Amino acid sequence: MIVHLKSIFSRHRIPDVLISHNGPQYASEVFVRFAKEFGFQHVTSNQRYAQSNSEAERAVQTIKKLLRKNKNPYVALMSYRATPLSNGYNPAELRMGRQIQKKVPVKPETLIPKWPYLTEVKDKDTELCDNQKRNYNQRHRVKNLAPLNPGDRVWIRAVGLVERS
Repeated sequence: MIVHLKSIFSRHRIPDVLISHNGPQYASEVFVRFAKEFGFQHVTSNQRYAQSNSEAERAVQTIKKLLRKNKNPYVALMSYRATPLSNGYNPAELRMGRQIQKKVPVKPETLIPKWPYLTEVKDKDTELCDNQKRNYNQRHRVKNLAPLNPGDRVWIRAVGLVERS
């Protein structure tokens, strides 16, 4: 697995933060040394909080669905990389500053590199996140609680505790 990560890093760059699940391959001493050597922070998702890993799970689900629909995995990935995201840009455009040539003809001027305005992309992403947060909070009736002070009594739900005899 480390060999595959090195291959990805050599192609795309070493990330500042790598987020993964709590699998044994990520908890090993070898992986800890690898993260330190390559200078990235390794963050694991919370096993008890499935939503923390939902973005990765959704991406895997999308790719699996594409691969099932198309016999050629490279055409499937090309299709995914050429499909616009909610911010209006496709993954290839965000990565390379241009659209990619597909089986369906595209205008030649779209193949010339022209980086999207990163502030515009960040602003759209922030707006989408804010909308999702507002919708989630509305649907689940989230409300702000009064601040806690030292000595206040609180209830804590114990999860996964085992009684000793």
